Amino acid sequence: MLTEQLENFRRVSKIGISGGALALLRPGKIHELILNYNGFLEQVDEHTQYLEINVAGFRKLLKRHEKQVPHMFHPSKTPCLGFHKLVTKSSRQIVEITNMLGQIISWAAQ
Repeated sequence: MLTEQLENFRRVSKIGISGGALALLRPGKIHELILNYNGFLEQVDEHTQYLEINVAGFRKLLKRHEKQVPHMFHPSKTPCLGFHKLVTKSSRQIVEITNMLGQIISWAAQ
């Protein structure tokens, strides 16, 4: 679920609002807001990529250490079923709020 949200977020952030679309907008606060939002999208995208890399690395560490523990001491067959929950609730909320903010800005620009 989180991976799907991140992929959707990346698709939206890569599309962004192009310079041609910005030229069609009337100058003012909306134009400035869109520019700030595009910068914010880049920062949130970098943050989510950083989180994904760290969660994947942590999962690999768990797998490696699981092999060092004798099999009879394993509680389950997989090392950490809920590893995706390592991404904090606040990080997921940032992605959701950013998506909502983008929808509001696109509505205001129309």
